[in-house]
Amino acid sequence: MTSPKSRLESNIWKFYLFRIFGSISFVTPIFVLFLQQNGLTTAQVMLLQSAFILAVMFLEMPSGALADLFGRKKALIASDFLFIIGYAVYSLGHNFYQFLIAELLLASAVALFYGASSAFVYDNLVELKQEHRFKKIYGNSLAITYLVGGLAGLFGPYIAEVFSQYGLRMPFWLTLIPFTISWIITFTLFEVKRSKPLHRRNHYIQHIKNAMKLALHHRRIRFLTLYYALTGGILFSVYFLYQPYFEEISIPLIYFGGIYFILSLGAAIFSRYAHEIEGFLGEKKSLAIISLVPLLGLLGMALMLPLWGFLFIIPVYLLGGLIEVVIGQYTNRYLSPKNRATVTAFRGLAYDLFAAIIAPLLGWAVDIWSLSTSFLISAGLLAFCFAYFWWEGRK
Repeated sequence: MTSPKSRLESNIWKFYLFRIFGSISFVTPIFVLFLQQNGLTTAQVMLLQSAFILAVMFLEMPSGALADLFGRKKALIASDFLFIIGYAVYSLGHNFYQFLIAELLLASAVALFYGASSAFVYDNLVELKQEHRFKKIYGNSLAITYLVGGLAGLFGPYIAEVFSQYGLRMPFWLTLIPFTISWIITFTLFEVKRSKPLHRRNHYIQHIKNAMKLALHHRRIRFLTLYYALTGGILFSVYFLYQPYFEEISIPLIYFGGIYFILSLGAAIFSRYAHEIEGFLGEKKSLAIISLVPLLGLLGMALMLPLWGFLFIIPVYLLGGLIEVVIGQYTNRYLSPKNRATVTAFRGLAYDLFAAIIAPLLGWAVDIWSLSTSFLISAGLLAFCFAYFWWEGRK
């Protein structure tokens, strides 16, 4: 009979397998093109992303509560099941409303994953009395997501080319296979029994109010929260314009996967060494380049230079890996353990809200004017962020 300790230890490698198969998505390099092929405008594409991020924003905290009440394992099982249904709806969909249903299903899956995954790993390590391994293990799982996702993306355009008679649907259909394997793995996980302390509802609500008050009235925390939300929201929204941009500058579809793989690999490396980069540059320079470097990249993309114009995407993409580390580190300096998680969650909500607003605005700019104009608007917003940083630095 297998001992509880060995079952807990097996959870670690099973969680890695769960992340490997749950990161294999062939649709990333062709996703926006697929939507456009089915008649969606750029504004509608961005509205879908706005709906997704708003759904995640509202569902993340309730999903965490569900994971607490019913167990992390059940939440992960439900998460993968919703991923499968969401991708299936996408593979069969033909219009905006069908794709909206798919996005809401995927948002629910993501919210459940966020609410349960890190808690599952940490609870498991607490039982093993190995909490010190959490950063390494969970960090490895994030690296797996980047690298496996990038590798899978390499094959997406090739699959679409080989099965061109199905349009761009075959990458969605094939993505169902690894996600089904990932779902099967979740059933083999061993649930850790937890004793859940009870908290008074009024105390819980007051704690949230106090954290929000701190985030809004503490000058430095307010600045870092707004700076993170604005800059991050812009970079998230611009991400969904990359594929139309590749088409605009005449890059063949077959190369999309390779470009996304290089970007994903660069983001993984950049995230890995973000702490060292920040230590070398210092606080002011790190905060400055977060908005200034992508601003210059977006201006370069607005020129629509052929062949090598896509190189301007690299600084825009890579800086996303620095934002979380830098802003997180600087914000934590002003927080105590009792309010750190809640203020961090509030910062995430602000990011989600700005991204949900900015994304459809950039999409409408593409439809009304041009892709180049949308990049110029994004650059203008980042210029505002940089001016905000400069003004705050004077105080």
